This record gives sequence, C-alpha cells and structure tokens, in this order.
Amino acid sequence: MDGAVSAPAAGLYQFRVVTDDGAYLILNINGADLIAVDAFRDQAPTTFTSAPVYLDAAAYSIRFDYYEAGGGATARLLWKKPGDAAFSVIPPRTSTTRTGGVGSGLLGEYRANAGHLPGSSLTYLDFTQDAQSVR
Repeated sequence: MDGAVSAPAAGLYQFRVVTDDGAYLILNINGADLIAVDAFRDQAPTTFTSAPVYLDAAAYSIRFDYYEAGGGATARLLWKKPGDAAFSVIPPRTSTTRTGGVGSGLLGEYRANAGHLPGSSLTYLDFTQDAQSVR
C-alpha cells in the first residue's frame, strides 16, 4: 500500500503493525525513508511498534508492504498521536492512497496465496477499519 498520512499536530507519533506473516512500514520524512517496522518474515500474528518519531503537522508518504505465506492472514496498521493514551486506526480524513483523493483512506491489495499470478483472488484491505484479517 502506497499513500500518505497527514499528521494533524506536531509531536511524537508511533505506528503499530499487527501482521501474519511479514510486513515493512516505511515513512518518508523530509525526503528520507525511515523503516518504522521491519518484520518481513514468516510468523504467527505478531505486534510491532515503531520508535517514537517526531512529525510536523504535514502530510507524509507511507508505504506498507505485506505478504502472507500460508495459514491465517492478518494486516493491521495503527498510530498513536501526541497526547493519545492508546493506538487507533488512522482515520480516512487524514489519509489517502496514491490513486485516491485526500480523505480516501488507506487502501491496499492482498492476493491470496498465489502472489501476482493471473487468476489469483484479490481482496482490498481498508486500513481505516478497526481490524484487518484475511481468510
């Protein structure tokens, strides 16, 4: 999933990924890619949390790469804004995919077990929902 998130206020943000199997989360901050989560390996559902990162009130490019090796599949993306006590879903009004307009939310693609082969089943993941489990 390639897109952008808009930080509503300046401060320290954290990002959380829950994945089965692997995932990368990359943020582009001031023209430099920051790998916020590096968990690209086969695993049961596992939670990974980025180190706190300072963001100005601005839009930032975000990339979430995910793969599923077999069995159950989970892909969740959350953030914790300055002053928040808990992680929450990134709301559509502050996010967009590269093919959508502002406020379109974060939408990804998942191809079940067959990679990008013709005829593989395709499911769209809306990362603005509370949970993403693909079966």
